[in-house]
Amino acid sequence: MLGAVGIGDLNYPQMFQVVGMIVGVYAYGYWLLARDPVRYAKFIWIGLIGKVCGPLGFVFYAVRGDLPWSFGWTILPNDLVWWPVFILFAWRYGRD
Repeated sequence: MLGAVGIGDLNYPQMFQVVGMIVGVYAYGYWLLARDPVRYAKFIWIGLIGKVCGPLGFVFYAVRGDLPWSFGWTILPNDLVWWPVFILFAWRYGRD
C-alpha cells in the first residue's frame, strides 16, 4: 500500500508497534462505546479528536514535503468518512 501512495519501504518497526498500540487502545474504547453507548458516550470525543488530528497531521507533513500528497487518499476511508457520524453522536449524546 505504501508504494501505491508514493512512500517507499519503511524500515522502522517501532512505527508499526506504535500504530498497533494506538489501534488497540482505540479499539477497546470503541468496543466499550458499542456495548453501552449511553454510559460511554463521552468516549466519542477521544475518537473525534483522533479523526480530526490525523488529517491535520497529514496536511502538516505534506506541506513540509515529508509525506506525498497522494498519501492523503488513505485519510478518506480512515477519517473523513466518519466525521459526520462522530459529530452527530457527540452532539447528541456526548454533551452535558
